[in-house]
Parts: sequence; C-alpha cells; structure tokens
Amino acid sequence: MNPAHALPGPAREQGVACRSAPIPPEPADPTALPDLLKGFGAVPPLVTDINLSLDDRFLYVSCWGTGELKQYDVSDPFHDGKRVYFSSSL
Repeated sequence: MNPAHALPGPAREQGVACRSAPIPPEPADPTALPDLLKGFGAVPPLVTDINLSLDDRFLYVSCWGTGELKQYDVSDPFHDGKRVYFSSSL
C-alpha cells in the first residue's frame, strides 16, 4: 500500500512530507577540519546517494562527509524504524 494513500484526503492532496530520519553532523576536532569547517566544529554528512531496497523495506543513505552508509527500516513509514550504521573506518 502506498503510504500517501493512507493519509486523509486533504493531506494526500497537498503532498504532505514528514521528517523521518535526520542525519546530524559528526563533532570533530577543529584542527583536523578544513578552514571552511573550523568554525562549525563538525563534519556534515553530505548525503550523496539514497536507495530503496527492492522489497521496499530498507532505505540506504550514503554519507560521503562522514564515510558512513546508513540503513533505515522503512517497512512501516508511520513509525520510526530501527537504524543501522555502517562505517568505512579502515
């Protein structure tokens, strides 16, 4: 079932969007950051790719800035699913 069809008529017609998975910046040592980010004191996630699994159960988000691949369980779009993070710290 398309989640938009489960919304009440006016919400469906207006194209309502809900914030579901905020990705915060990762705190970092300002001396290790480029000049542009020193005042910010964190590394932004810089999302580059968003993919949905073939069975529509998982959403994969590639964060180039932090070097992570995040997996979100989106099988129930109206409830916060489990989150799994993969890091490329080799």
